[in-house]
Amino acid sequence: MFPNYQVPAAELLRNSLGIKTGAVGLIQTGRQAEEILQNGRADMVLIGREMLKDPFWVRTAADDLQVAIPVPAQYTRYGSAWQRSQPKLPPAPMDATVIR
Repeated sequence: MFPNYQVPAAELLRNSLGIKTGAVGLIQTGRQAEEILQNGRADMVLIGREMLKDPFWVRTAADDLQVAIPVPAQYTRYGSAWQRSQPKLPPAPMDATVIR
């Protein structure tokens, strides 16, 4: 297996059939995911193994892309070294972090 190994299949289906596709297959970094989306290779990126290895993969990807993301309100109670290193943004609204 190699990085992005399933992405060509998603790209082919998206372009040939005109349907929305999700890319999978050894997508490890935020830069990989962003390249897939920005180049129209898929409509969404699904992360599996990397989320198992790093439950905070979204935060890691944001750091990789040098993008500040709002910290969910639940995480602001205790703070962390990562949180202190981020630009000060308002916490995400509670209703945005609740799964309905």
